[in-house]
Amino acid sequence: GTGNSKMLELYKDQILAGDFAPRFKLSHAFKDLNLADGLVKDAGQFDFPVLEGILNEFRRSMNASLGEENVAALIKPIENMLGVEVRT
Repeated sequence: GTGNSKMLELYKDQILAGDFAPRFKLSHAFKDLNLADGLVKDAGQFDFPVLEGILNEFRRSMNASLGEENVAALIKPIENMLGVEVRT
């Protein structure tokens, strides 16, 4: 695909400006995703590997102590891993 996503549309300006002020904290989104993961596992009828991939990115961000920042801070561990910074 094009690499476009709703998250990118919502947060690209904040990411490019380096604005990670907590509007919706990463820790809150992580909690919600863990709840969704629990529901999938409780249903036990299907796998949802995309959710596991997303949770891995959130875990990496939580381990980097970014939980109190805006969910857009998910970009920071990716930047660190790649050795680049995405800012204008």
